[in-house]
Amino acid sequence: MANTFRNEFYSPIKTLSYLVMAGLGGIGLIAVLYALMSVVMILFPDRTIELEHGASVPAGLGIIGIAAFLEIPLRLATIVLFLIWIYRAFGNLSVLKARNLEFSPGWAVGWWFIPFANLVKPFQVVGEL
Repeated sequence: MANTFRNEFYSPIKTLSYLVMAGLGGIGLIAVLYALMSVVMILFPDRTIELEHGASVPAGLGIIGIAAFLEIPLRLATIVLFLIWIYRAFGNLSVLKARNLEFSPGWAVGWWFIPFANLVKPFQVVGEL
């Protein structure tokens, strides 16, 4: 299948790559924090954080809740940045004179959102990239 897309200019993706790696690293750090707080909850079940109105929350659970609150926007931002990275990387393939590509930049991103196809096609997309 011939390339049906053409980009005129190369789009640098180095900074975007670093942002995606930083997002993935942050998600990994939060996962480590979850594991540590789980161990803290097992070893020290009586440690609590006193809240207003006399309520209390286990210390580890409170920290896990705060981390989860921070993790959601981090995950969403990382997903968006990764999909932008995939799109730009595929767009650069035409500038780099790659031929007989199976996917266009749009489909390289689109396959991530199609149920059941997203189990196979993203692997093929990244393999072609």
